Parts: sequence; C-alpha cells; structure tokens
Amino acid sequence: MSYFLAEESLHKGDISTITGEEAQHILQSRRMQVGDTFHLQGPDEKRFHVHIIELGKSKLEVEVAHSVPVPRESPLAITLCQALTKEKALDTVIQKATELGVHQLYIFNTERTPERLPNALEGRLERWQKIAIEAAKQSDRVRGVSIVWHSDFQEVLRATKTIPF
Repeated sequence: MSYFLAEESLHKGDISTITGEEAQHILQSRRMQVGDTFHLQGPDEKRFHVHIIELGKSKLEVEVAHSVPVPRESPLAITLCQALTKEKALDTVIQKATELGVHQLYIFNTERTPERLPNALEGRLERWQKIAIEAAKQSDRVRGVSIVWHSDFQEVLRATKTIPF
C-alpha cells in the first residue's frame, strides 16, 4: 500500500493536518472522502494507519489510529554513478534506481553529456529528490535514493574512494 508523508511526527490518537502537495494529491488525485483510510509516515520514518475526519479545500485532518510495520530497507548500500542524460531519461533512472533499492545516486557531467546543467542546480536537485520520494512512496520504501551532484567523473572517483567495496 502506498503512503503519504506528514510534516510532523505522529502518535496514536493524534489529530494531524495535512496540507501542501500531499493534501492536493489526496483530495484531487485520489479523491478520498471523510472516513477513508490510508497510511501516513512522519519524518521519524514511523508509519501509521489514519482515517480522514475532515476535508477542506486545500487541507484535511486525519485521526491517527495505530502504527503499522515499516518495510525493512535493504542492508546493502548500493551506490549508482550516472552520467547526466537528457531530462526524461534521467527522471526514469532516478525512479527505477529508487524502486530497485539504490541507496545513493551520483550524477555527474561528462565530455559528451547531451546537456549541461543550468545555473539553477539547486532547483534541479530539488526536483530529482521529489522524483525519488514519489518513487519511494509508490514502491513502499521508507526513503528515496540520496542524490549527489558531482561536476565530473574525477570528483565521483574521489567520492567513491570513501565507500567500502
């Protein structure tokens, strides 16, 4: 079962308000109603079964019913090094890497990279992280792949020397 993310830690019996993108997804895409149930995970990576008690235009309130077991993450710390590709292809790589259990993804420029990252690197990293989070939620992982930008392959090699193989 897919889950949604809460902004604060949850406890049994709490009433929690969901806003922002998560609320929009629940209200508009899933079209959930009062009484519907789903799983909600807090920033402490604890998951709870919740049910909707009140709907608003851009927010909803849920009552936290009980905790549910969180799937175990793989003990393998898989690192994937990926040269920068066109945007759509890289989105797919991030999604599939997350679904397959990759722990860390290094993205880097190469001599023949089809596009160079614009000055808005921070915005790109934020977008990639959102893709990883959505893929994690769909594949029932606790967290998405951690994405790290490196300017070239030499920098990746220096970074991976600290990784035990």
